[in-house]
Amino acid sequence: MKNTDLLKILPSLKEADLKAIKAITERLLQQWATEDEAAAGLLQIINETLGTRVPYKAVKAPWVVNAGNVAHFIDTAFGKLSKVKRYAMFKMCVGLVVDHLRSRNVPVTFGTVWVDLVRVPELFDRQFPDYRASGLCALIVKAMERK
Repeated sequence: MKNTDLLKILPSLKEADLKAIKAITERLLQQWATEDEAAAGLLQIINETLGTRVPYKAVKAPWVVNAGNVAHFIDTAFGKLSKVKRYAMFKMCVGLVVDHLRSRNVPVTFGTVWVDLVRVPELFDRQFPDYRASGLCALIVKAMERK
């Protein structure tokens, strides 16, 4: 469906349908903003960790989606966090990926870290067995607050 087709249909919709479309649109915009924010934060952490200078403009859309998946993992595992705590969780997740790559003798590059970001939930569960299942993720946040 093209935008012009959609614009022709909109005036004929009922109020309830328009409200539903508005809600879906707002949710998608919020999701994209979250993914974008997550991607920028993760990019900064990876650049700091690896000593690289990959600019945000060079990041491709699939990378932003991977970053959004990490953000979703953090949001579901740890709940609502402040920006500082969320950044710390991103840093921990990147650390898990880097440690995993090194343990497999895989070169730690921007590309290998990016590809392995999808493994963050698995790597987290390996490092902290049963924490998510038993609801103990808050203990990790509290331990990080003490440092």
